[in-house]
Amino acid sequence: MKNYLLLSVFIWCSGVNVFAQNQQPKSNQNLTKTEKMAGVSSPAKSILIKPDATPLDLARAALQAHGGEKFKAMKSLTEIGTADVSMPGSVQSMTVGYKLIMAGDKFRFEINSPLANFEQIYDGENLYSSRGGSDIPPLSKLGINLIAKAEDKGYSVSALPDKKKRRGFRITTPEGYSTDFYLDPTTAQVMSFEAKFTVRDREVSTAVEHDKFREVEGVLVPEKFSQRFDVGGNTFYASFKAKEVLVNAAIADDVFAMPQ
Repeated sequence: MKNYLLLSVFIWCSGVNVFAQNQQPKSNQNLTKTEKMAGVSSPAKSILIKPDATPLDLARAALQAHGGEKFKAMKSLTEIGTADVSMPGSVQSMTVGYKLIMAGDKFRFEINSPLANFEQIYDGENLYSSRGGSDIPPLSKLGINLIAKAEDKGYSVSALPDKKKRRGFRITTPEGYSTDFYLDPTTAQVMSFEAKFTVRDREVSTAVEHDKFREVEGVLVPEKFSQRFDVGGNTFYASFKAKEVLVNAAIADDVFAMPQ
């Protein structure tokens, strides 16, 4: 049960990595032959990052690389996908399915796995968990979505040493949650990010590495990514693949309602 609770938080953490396009992706019928072969992917575009770029310059470049104003305009996100998860002490991986619905700070998150099903709901004020409560920050406070908020009131952007030739910077929210970003020095794409927070008096850390992007309607979406997750001496690994993404779709009022 303890490992399953940790797994649920781990898969929840994957939600901080997900962001999406301003408009719906093209249907397969409307794709050109070239787009079908390429999976609507396109070559990475070069974005100039000067050697003396400030942390805020880096945050602005990252936002531009991932869609600029289109990235910032997203109002809701629904994502369905799978993850191959390796549990601590096990040489075998387990495939789980997940569904995430976000609108602002609100979210609904569901896991389907061979072990059991799991559900978390945050209505903007209250958190419900089908496996018992856990003190986690809202999804909007961590991860790649923060590049759209770097210049908002109360957010701060600070310097980090570069890592593996990638340009680094940190964004911290008004509540004190921080995410460290590392950019490709040529494209300014977010190639990895790291975050830490506390769950039940334990420090939780997670690191995400992007393996493949897809450009849809002018916004760069992480399609495949891997993640390491550490908590209380336990380390999880997972490989994620987003299969379906809906952006700015209408969300019913009761989606974030607390179960009675």
